[in-house]
Order: sequence, then structure tokens, then C-alpha cells
Amino acid sequence: MSHQPNWDASTTEETIHLSDEALLDERCAFLQLTSEDVERVRALKPIFEAVNRAFVDQFYAHLLQFSATAFFLRDERLVERLKAAQLQYFVSLFDARMDGSRVAERRRIGDRHAAAGIEPAWFLGAFNQYIQLAFQQVRDVPPEARGSFEAGLASLMKHILLDIGLTLDSYYARSTMDLRQALALYTQSNTELREFARMASHDLKTPLATISGFCEEFIDEFGQTVPVEARQLIEAALNRTRHMKGMIDELLSMSEAAAQPSQRQRVKLRTLVDEVLERIRLDFDTEPIQFEIQETMPDLLTHPARLREVLYHLISNAVKFMDKSPGRIWVSAHGEGQQVQLAVGDNGPGISDADQQRIFAPFRRLKQHEHLPGHGLGLYMVRQIVEEQGGRIWCTSRLQEGTAFHIILPQ
Repeated sequence: MSHQPNWDASTTEETIHLSDEALLDERCAFLQLTSEDVERVRALKPIFEAVNRAFVDQFYAHLLQFSATAFFLRDERLVERLKAAQLQYFVSLFDARMDGSRVAERRRIGDRHAAAGIEPAWFLGAFNQYIQLAFQQVRDVPPEARGSFEAGLASLMKHILLDIGLTLDSYYARSTMDLRQALALYTQSNTELREFARMASHDLKTPLATISGFCEEFIDEFGQTVPVEARQLIEAALNRTRHMKGMIDELLSMSEAAAQPSQRQRVKLRTLVDEVLERIRLDFDTEPIQFEIQETMPDLLTHPARLREVLYHLISNAVKFMDKSPGRIWVSAHGEGQQVQLAVGDNGPGISDADQQRIFAPFRRLKQHEHLPGHGLGLYMVRQIVEEQGGRIWCTSRLQEGTAFHIILPQ
């Protein structure tokens, strides 16, 4: 048996393809599967022919005990066809064919499993059961023949491992192809969705701007002459249009941010925090709040504009929802191996256990905050940015004591 691989004529500079025969030779060389192993396996055929049928029946009875496999085995005619196919395989296993047809057959099996959604664990389970059966046969072998029988079992293991490898090759090739197709559709859908968001935002903002203009003009011209209740209704309509415009702007900015390439660069985290605090002091009245910022913080390889937005949302939320005077907001960061752990905390109202997972969902706002400005997208966008940067975020909180948001990012 030759173990020198023969390169297929279709070999290109990008990727090297082996013919079925060359692939078989390569795998045999790796497993040290020789012509002597082939002969030992063929010598075992009479012994296993006597037990193969009972094994297949026993194995399918075993499969019916598990809901995941029983789901595929509801049709009795299908079960009989599968049993026949598996029996044929175990018979042919001892023929020890060493040609391209063996590779093609295992490729078909792997492809069918992937297409049907049958995970490798289940056909590996069949091999596991068969290996146990093989070793059980040692008990029935006369002591004087046990040595050669055990050598045959070692050769049989090589053949089984060969078939497992060939089957998994095909299974994962099919799964990879399906994944690539799904990713291509995902990318196309994302592109179309972003384009739709741009067009829809323009089409929605134009009538909103018109309504807002009419409301402002009405208040300017007639606000002092109409009943108070009428003025309040117009002002409510104006506030609603402004709220809707703000929500559309946030959705559009999220869509555009997702479309931009993430260009990472080395940034000084403390400098980034200081920039955010300067912006917050311009946007909010922070007089009754004490900021405690860790003096030295590690550098970070990240997208600075996006991390700046994360910090702004977390710190501005802490300011906006603060219910104590003086309030306390702290920011800390430290390196752990190849990661940086960043935390933003406060001594505010806190978040209940039930709400701590829901706050990262889009348009989700806590009931006690519904009277405050916002659209319920801030923390959703924070999580999207953190995960895009290869990190994760979670929060810890106690009611009436405060909340801390924890972020881990690759350094």
C-alpha cells in the first residue's frame, strides 16, 4: 500500500486538493494503517458477522430512549432502511476496502448527516457501542488465539478511526458551506436593512419636522389667545414629535455605526474618561454629585469613539437617575492578563434582580424612569458596542444602594 499522496490536477495556489485515493493514503500513513492491518481486519469478519445483526437491533433500541434521536425514528419503514444501511456498513467494514470508493462513501454519509441535522455525537455513539461490542468478543476467544485477536482489534480501531475522520471531514465541510451561505445572506440583509433605515428615517423625519413646525408656529401665533387646555395639547403633540425624531436619530446612528469598520488604536483610558466627564458636566447639572475616578488606568487597544460613547451612556445614566444628595459616581479599571476590567458604579436607586437582564433589551425602560427623557436604546447600544469590541458587559445592583456596570475588554 502506497502512502505517498498524489496531488489532484485541480490543485491551485490558494488551496491544495487531494484526490480520494491520495487522501486515503495520507490518512493511512497518519494512522499507521498498513496492509498487515487490512489482513487482520479481514480475518475478523466471520466472528463479527455472527453478531452484527443483533448489535444493530440493540443499538436502535438504545437510540429510541433519547428524545433527540427518537424524533428521527418515528417512521418504522425509515428505521428498517437505516438498520439495513448500518448493517451493510459493519459488514463492509471487515472487507477493509482501501480505495477511493471508501472515501466517497464516508463523504456521502457525512453530507447526509449534516443535511438532516444529525450531529456527530450520534454516529460517534454508534461507533462507541460497536467498539465495546468488539472488546466483549475477547471473552469468547480461546486463550491460545487471544493474542492475534487483540492485534486484530487494534487494527479494527485504526479502520474505525479512519472512517470517523473521513465522515467528519464531509460533515464539517457541509456545515461550513451552510454557515458561509448564512453569513452571506446575513451580510446582504444587514446592508439592505441599513439602506432601508436611511430611507425610512428620511421619509419619517420630513413629516415630523412639518408637524413640529406647525405646532411651534401655532404656539407662537395663537398660544396666548387659545384656552390653556388647547395650548397644552399642542405642546404635548410637539413634545411627542420631538421624542419620535430623537428615537429615529438614535436608530439611524446605531445603523450607521454598525456599518463603519472598527478601526482600533491604542488609547489612554483615563484620558477618555476625562473627556467624557467634561462633556457630562456641560450636559447635566452635576453639582450635587461626587466623581471618584481611579488615578491611573491601563491603556487599551480599542475603537476610541465607540468606547467613549459607552462611557458617556453609563456615566450620564448614573447622573440622570441619581436620587441621592450628594450622589456618588465612581469609575475604575485594571488589567488582568490580556484583558481590562472596567467598572462604572453609583449609589443611586439600584435595579431589581428581575430587571438586571432586561435593561439591555432595546426600547426597554424601567417603570420608575418612564417620566425621564430617553428612548430605551442607550444600554442596548452599549452592549452592542462592547460585544463588537470582543468584550462583555453585565451589571450588579441592590435596590436603594446603587448599581455597578462591569465591562471586560481584550487589552
